[in-house]
Amino acid sequence: MVFADGQTKTSYNTSMILQHIRDTVNDLFGEDGLGKCVQVLQVKYYNPITNVFIIKVGRKNVNILLQALILCTQFDYRECRFRTLRVSGTLQKCEVKLKKLTQTWMHQHKKLLELKATSLIAKAPCLTHVFRGFGAVSY
Repeated sequence: MVFADGQTKTSYNTSMILQHIRDTVNDLFGEDGLGKCVQVLQVKYYNPITNVFIIKVGRKNVNILLQALILCTQFDYRECRFRTLRVSGTLQKCEVKLKKLTQTWMHQHKKLLELKATSLIAKAPCLTHVFRGFGAVSY
């Protein structure tokens, strides 16, 4: 889930996400589409920091869920879009992909923080020892 304003809100939980997905499926496919999906539909994992979640749905209803997520443009009155990172037959394969993505994101953010710290040190040399103590700057 990617919000247009780029902000994260930690007060969201799995039940809010699940209810929003159910409402979206009901709006797009009616009670028949919702009845097909709701039997197995579950949010298995949600990380409020990264706004990444894993949804479990029956194999026959994957297309209904994907279409509903693509056409969903708002969550809790905030503009957003849902990105599908992986569709898999097992929960374990999704967890492995999620772990790899999380490591990649953390590595990218670490580099960004190091660049910001380096620019701060260049502007204010008196702060060099503070950043060295936290290991943000390699020397």
